[in-house]
Amino acid sequence: MKKIIYFIPAFVLMVLIFLASNDPASGEKSDFITTAIWDFIKLISGYNVNDSQEISTSFVIRKLAHITEYALLNLSVYFAVYNSFDKNKFKINIIISIIISLIYSISDEFHQSFIAGRVGTYEDVLIDFSGILISFLILKR
Repeated sequence: MKKIIYFIPAFVLMVLIFLASNDPASGEKSDFITTAIWDFIKLISGYNVNDSQEISTSFVIRKLAHITEYALLNLSVYFAVYNSFDKNKFKINIIISIIISLIYSISDEFHQSFIAGRVGTYEDVLIDFSGILISFLILKR
């Protein structure tokens, strides 16, 4: 029963990802980051940004968020699995964590397909998977 505590960080991340996916306006809400970046660039350099630059920056920031959240999710799942089962089986622990994280990514995109204003895409699953793989490279070091 004590080992379930190791899964709390992964569960919290899953809840946060679910809540963000459940918001039909999450893309518009995250645009404030892009606006803040470009406002700062304009302030220090006087450079005027055009609409396509702002849209491209927003896209990149949202995709980097996917990579980051799934890298963190996979790391937290790995450490939960590692601390709950056999610590000497790195390959099995990493495979289990990758499978759990990937299934969650697929289910999250499937869930988004039912939310008005959102779409679930296989491209986002691939982007999420790249975050999972990045976390694997971190673990392998």
